[in-house]
Amino acid sequence: MRQRRAQTMKNANQAVSELTSHDPLTDIDRMKDRVQRMEAEAKASRTMVNTNTIEDQFAELEKSKANSEVENELASLKVGLKIRSEKE
Repeated sequence: MRQRRAQTMKNANQAVSELTSHDPLTDIDRMKDRVQRMEAEAKASRTMVNTNTIEDQFAELEKSKANSEVENELASLKVGLKIRSEKE
């Protein structure tokens, strides 16, 4: 109990001495830096959560490739139908 109170008093004294010895603009800059760091950490954690594994990325590429092959074949069939209808 006494140890915790002593530590709290020490922390409070440090906080007061830092406030009195620093320029207020320095404190504002420090807070801006802290907020920017927290925002960067939040963005990084969001990226880590949304990141797929390499296997997932390859599967997605394969699916995309298959879809584009189907789209290309469909386009060529449409061109073929258009040419036939123009001849008739």
